[in-house]
This record gives sequence, structure tokens and C-alpha cells, in this order.
Amino acid sequence: MHLDRLLAVKDAAHYGVIDVNLSELRSALRHARALLEFAHVVMRS
Repeated sequence: MHLDRLLAVKDAAHYGVIDVNLSELRSALRHARALLEFAHVVMRS
């Protein structure tokens, strides 16, 4: 879910074809943090 949400805004954010608004940016950052937290948990196991 988190990765899907990040990939949905990837092209707009990376290529700048479509502006990413503040709401989308905040959402993307929340999803990125959740993925990092999950990765840390998995790596500690």
C-alpha cells in the first residue's frame, strides 16, 4: 500500500510534468516514513 502510493506520485515528482501539491507531498512523506519504519523492523529481525 505505501509503496503503491509513492509510485503513484513518482513520475510527477521526478519529471516535474505535473506539480505535486502540498497535500500530496505530505502524504508521500508519511508513506515513505512508514516504509522506512517497516524496513528497520524487518532488518532487526
